[in-house]
Amino acid sequence: MQTVGDSANVIVVGAGVVGCSLAFHLARAGAKVRVFDKGGICAGMSARSGALVRMHYTFAPEAELAWKSHRYFKNWSELVGGRCGFVQTGFALVVDERNRERLIANVAMLQRVGVDTQIVTTAELKKLEPEAFVEDVALAAIAVVLGTALTTLIPLHLFQVVVGTLLLLFGLRWLRKAILRFAGIIALHDEELIYQREVVALRAQGLAKTGMDWVGFTVTCKSVLLEGLEVVFVILTLGAHGTAAFHAALWGALAAGVLVLSAGLLLRQPLTHVPENWLKFSVGALLCSFGVFWGAEGFGETWPWEATTLVAILAVFLVVSWGSVRMVRRMLPQGAHIAVRNI
Repeated sequence: MQTVGDSANVIVVGAGVVGCSLAFHLARAGAKVRVFDKGGICAGMSARSGALVRMHYTFAPEAELAWKSHRYFKNWSELVGGRCGFVQTGFALVVDERNRERLIANVAMLQRVGVDTQIVTTAELKKLEPEAFVEDVALAAIAVVLGTALTTLIPLHLFQVVVGTLLLLFGLRWLRKAILRFAGIIALHDEELIYQREVVALRAQGLAKTGMDWVGFTVTCKSVLLEGLEVVFVILTLGAHGTAAFHAALWGALAAGVLVLSAGLLLRQPLTHVPENWLKFSVGALLCSFGVFWGAEGFGETWPWEATTLVAILAVFLVVSWGSVRMVRRMLPQGAHIAVRNI
């Protein structure tokens, strides 16, 4: 019998695909691992695998494991080293009328996990693959892994980290100013006065314009650029989970835009009475919450309540931010906030 001694603190029995994966991740985490197998590496059933990397499983944990494994196959040389021979292709699962509803339910589950899959009709399947025999097919599900151009060029996890970081930075910028205004470090805005000053400053530049008003155009672009970028980041990050998710995010954003414009026209007067700083405080907390949520997902974190976790993250940001306001107020000399507002 071989004596392991102090050369390992973890022993893995079996050098198949599961055993090797366990050993790899344990070693990467810092453990001293020894692997034992009576027949050698992948000498058993792993060597007889069909080598098909697919996501269409009916058991959610298994589908999620397959989806997370896809990142390793696609980026094998960077994450593991060497080459594994992975070739990315499409996949179609067809069913008859008896299994139609089961397929629809299963695709919905896979989309929640993050798999880029969608339901197609037999006619749509025939367009994608003219040689497909669809006489007895009632419905089909196709999976084109990371099928959008953006997420083909940029790995999903990296995309989530970048967008999450940007949203967090935007949100912190809004939150910081809102906190300082609530605390009295920065004077509260008088939007009407600011508007009048901007108008006077622009008119003071002189000559009447007969063509394009480039000054007005530049000011308008500057005022909406950051807000527009935030919307784009949200759409792209939601849409990165698949074609169906992208379409849902895009239409959702358009519907939200129409709703906001309609509400603005109908509620213009009541909205003028809503304190501006409360709006910025709330929006800043929301942006920070989305930034943390997507950034952590990009680093491989799995949230316990999925998207519902956003509510808890938002609550933490609101409580901590308001606590910061109270703390800064206590730190100021007596009357300092009054003097600031009177400048």
